[in-house]
Amino acid sequence: MQFDINSFWTQYKKYFSNPTDDELYHLPFILNLASQDKNIDGVYQLAYMLATAMWETGQFKYLDEQGSEKYFSKYQNKIGNTQTGDAQRYRGRGYVQLTGRANYKTATEKLNLPGVNFEDSPFLAADPKYAYQIMVRGCLEGWFTGRKLSDYVTVDGSKRDYKNARNVINPGELKEENAPGVENTTLWAGYFELILQNSIAEEALPEIPPEYIEDASENTKSSVPKLVVQPTAQIPATQAAFSSPIAAYVDKAKEVLPASITTIKRFGAMLIGCLSSISMSVAAFIKSEPVISEIVIGTALVCLIWLISFYIYTEHVLDSKRMQATASPTKNSVK
Repeated sequence: MQFDINSFWTQYKKYFSNPTDDELYHLPFILNLASQDKNIDGVYQLAYMLATAMWETGQFKYLDEQGSEKYFSKYQNKIGNTQTGDAQRYRGRGYVQLTGRANYKTATEKLNLPGVNFEDSPFLAADPKYAYQIMVRGCLEGWFTGRKLSDYVTVDGSKRDYKNARNVINPGELKEENAPGVENTTLWAGYFELILQNSIAEEALPEIPPEYIEDASENTKSSVPKLVVQPTAQIPATQAAFSSPIAAYVDKAKEVLPASITTIKRFGAMLIGCLSSISMSVAAFIKSEPVISEIVIGTALVCLIWLISFYIYTEHVLDSKRMQATASPTKNSVK
């Protein structure tokens, strides 16, 4: 399942504010991995995981939990934090804020990545490439609370209990009235469901069959390049791609380009001459005759402004004439 990132951001802005730099990095990063992940099927479970990641990280601002030693002390002697300093050492990290020595140990065993031990090096859990795997595998396999995401949100969307899916990460919040973590993840999961559904990329277009390729040069001049078109399903393959009048139109358009380029060259030469004159005036008078120098520079600038204005007006008139000429293939010249 591939996602069109431009469509994603267009849809995203309908439900959220303009994305921050953190969102601009992490959301495409997750979508790219998800599009290649065999564990991800459909948009519903992914939608909930995106909503959870948004909430847990403060919209991807913090992949490493912030707080004082006193704040982290609430984790001491819980979630496997039995040694002094464990509460701060194994604080929340990654897209789902993996917390506690026990969960860091579980992630190490479950992912079983060569040379990666989250218990020994807990900071690795904040690395996006590992944070993604911990989020997806942890939610789908029920690492954190023993409850799997599929218990509340199914692949086919037949069950989409985004509210009670909070049991997967933080069941305690469901006991609180109007808990922000529950309300926001529930609302945002619904938003992401719509965003993802409307940003799934279309399959790549197939190659053009040989029988659909038309050679448009047979009835045109040799100077006109061959044109290849892929007709839609409603256009018979035997229909001619271009008629003779249209080919003539191409001839006229080709003549317009050299005329425009010549005019631009002339203007460039005129502009260089003006700039050279100004430079010479400054060099000759600025030290010995500052007053005269100012007069010369002022005059030159006025002339330059007049010339630019005249050029713009002239080109406007010429463009109108060229457009009129190229609009009729029967004209003999458009210069």
